[in-house]
Amino acid sequence: MPTQYSIFHQNMRVFGGGSALRNVGYDDAMSEISSDLGVNQRILVAGFTEINNCNSTAAPLEDFALTLDPGLTKVYHFAIGVTALNKTKTPEYIAIALYKEVSLNSWGRVLRNSDKTWKIYHQDNTLLMPNGDWAADSRGLAYVAITFKGTKMIIGFIHNMYNLGDRSGAFTAIPKMADEIRKTEGGAWTQAPIYIGGDFNVAPRTFSSRANMSAVYAEDAHNNPENTTSSNAYDFWLYKADPTAVVHVDNNDAQVHTETRDVPNGLSDHAGISLKLPYW
Repeated sequence: MPTQYSIFHQNMRVFGGGSALRNVGYDDAMSEISSDLGVNQRILVAGFTEINNCNSTAAPLEDFALTLDPGLTKVYHFAIGVTALNKTKTPEYIAIALYKEVSLNSWGRVLRNSDKTWKIYHQDNTLLMPNGDWAADSRGLAYVAITFKGTKMIIGFIHNMYNLGDRSGAFTAIPKMADEIRKTEGGAWTQAPIYIGGDFNVAPRTFSSRANMSAVYAEDAHNNPENTTSSNAYDFWLYKADPTAVVHVDNNDAQVHTETRDVPNGLSDHAGISLKLPYW
């Protein structure tokens, strides 16, 4: 059976890395997810959102990534926002792990400015909030532009805040963010497929046809979006195709992994999600 490659996202529920018991729980859950995926499915890119420290979480996240897939050997942190009351303190981060054979061509963040526009911060120091008039109480998008087996892709992750910021506005802006990322990367990247996974804290929605972006999610027995929290389908993928593509992803390629949805044992209130990619 040929090797199948997927991407993965997990909201970590205010993860700081300091609890040994919680770290063991997450590692065990990642092992179970790895077994569910099977030996013929590899994780090309994994995103972990709602990370609260880039120092104490670095080692645990590297362990989780390796447990999920031993090929996930490179982990990068991206500062993507702070709350207004903690503007001088530790930012929230997104961690992105890459498969060992992936070429990282570029990277960036899209952060909300105080004038309510979204700005790309391209190839800067991702461990710091950048100089600029970015808005507190908002969380941005982190992305990597990669090449694997000759295919170029842009893969991003986001934690769309539930109680702070503008959930609906941030979600609605994502197709424009994707267009700006393509434009910023330039060249062949203007045609590259874009996949954005996350905890959107809104249900999957249909964009206008002009946006050329669709939500992709696992379906339950009634063909509705499968819940990823106890009662909502908040974790899914957004997909913007290469205009010349002949293969595409659809809901049959998406999967929910409930092993990590275990608040009583210190894990997340969100399940993990994966998406099979239609290449190779």
